[in-house]
Amino acid sequence: GEGGGGGAVVSQGGDGQGGCGHRRAGEGSVDHAGGGGGGSDASWCLRFVVMGLCWLAVSVLYYGLDFATSHSGGGGSTSSDSKFTHFALTCLADLPGYLLAYALAAAPRVGRRAATALTIGAAGGCLLVTPALVPLVPAAAGPGLALSLSLAGKFAASAGFVLAYLLPADIFPTSLCGLAIGVANVFARLGTMLAPLCASAPPFVVQVGLGGTAVVIAAFAMVLLPAGRSAATPAADV
Repeated sequence: GEGGGGGAVVSQGGDGQGGCGHRRAGEGSVDHAGGGGGGSDASWCLRFVVMGLCWLAVSVLYYGLDFATSHSGGGGSTSSDSKFTHFALTCLADLPGYLLAYALAAAPRVGRRAATALTIGAAGGCLLVTPALVPLVPAAAGPGLALSLSLAGKFAASAGFVLAYLLPADIFPTSLCGLAIGVANVFARLGTMLAPLCASAPPFVVQVGLGGTAVVIAAFAMVLLPAGRSAATPAADV
């Protein structure tokens, strides 16, 4: 059951050592061979849906920002050069994002659900505030501010992309982890197909629509997904 505070984790056939990673002591989740231990069918369906929406949001953010940055960052006669520059900058923003994901995943006081919601929400928030802040600065500084906020969003989205892969191990038993990742990947690929539309959509639509959606999804991921499990340490992930 899910009420056991520090008891041993029960698994059958060595299941706890495979799949998405073994369960940590104190989680209180029983991993049965035939399905999810603890929780009704509706509860598992809710977790699948929220997980899928989370992956959809992070996928649209991660890939969509590549298109949106070059589309809204600057124009004029140097637009071709700007696109190459912006694309290179968004690629460079990935590396610190991956380092942030590692730091959040290894932090003893930060759970994976909170870390994923935080990074997705931060990425969406950067897009949401862009149309509000850009008009407040001089016209010459507007493109630079929009680019900076887009890169900050890509930085957070990169961290959220990595953390999304770790999240199923926290909210599903080992016997359901493979199915959970499969369902999440379907949603993520839908997001990938939608991402190129960011290149032709008006910047305001990308910033408010994409950003607002990401923030809502992050809020749902934080509120609806089960809580109460401690963050994993690097040594606990296999």
